[in-house]
Amino acid sequence: DDDDDDDGLGQLPRWMEGDTLAPPCQAEGDVVRAALELAELREGDVVWDLGCGDGRIPIAAHVLYGVEAGGVEIEDDLVARFRARLAELSIPSGPGGVTAVHGDLRDADLSSATVLVLYLLPEAIEELREALVGHLRRGARVVCNTWGIPGLEAARRADCGPWGGVRLLLYTREASLGCGDVAPPR
Repeated sequence: DDDDDDDGLGQLPRWMEGDTLAPPCQAEGDVVRAALELAELREGDVVWDLGCGDGRIPIAAHVLYGVEAGGVEIEDDLVARFRARLAELSIPSGPGGVTAVHGDLRDADLSSATVLVLYLLPEAIEELREALVGHLRRGARVVCNTWGIPGLEAARRADCGPWGGVRLLLYTREASLGCGDVAPPR
C-alpha cells in the first residue's frame, strides 16, 4: 500500500467536511505523485498547494523532490494534522522547508510560488482565475486536479488515480498564454 511508505503522505483520513472552495476529500498518494511529476519539479522550485487539507502535497514535494513548499488551509483540524505530520517527519518550517498557513487561500501571499497545485471546485477556480493568470504570466506553473482554468488551454494532461479517473492539467505561460495574450474572463 503506497500510504505505508514514509514519503510524507502518511495514513490519514480521506473524507472530511469541506468548504465552498474545495471538494471535501484528500488526493490519494498516486494522485499526489502524478501531480508533482506533471509539474516537473526542479531545484529552486517553490510549491504552494491551495486548499491543501492535511498538507500531503507540500510534504511530498519536500520529501520526494527536496523543494521548498507550502500549503494554505482554512480548516482547523486539517492544519493541525498538517503541522503534526511536519513535526513527526522533522521537516523544518519556512524557507527551505514546508510552511503550513492557516487561513483563507484567497488572502495568501503566493509571490514566491513557482508551482501552484489546486484541487478546487470550478467556482473557486473561476474566482481565482485572474490571480492564476498573473502567476502564469510571471512564469509559474499551475497544476489543476479535475477542473481546469476557464478560457485557458492546458499544456499537458495526465490521467491517474483509480482506473485513470482523475484528470490533472498543467498550465504554463508558454502553452496557456501564448505570447502573453490571455483569453478574456468569462
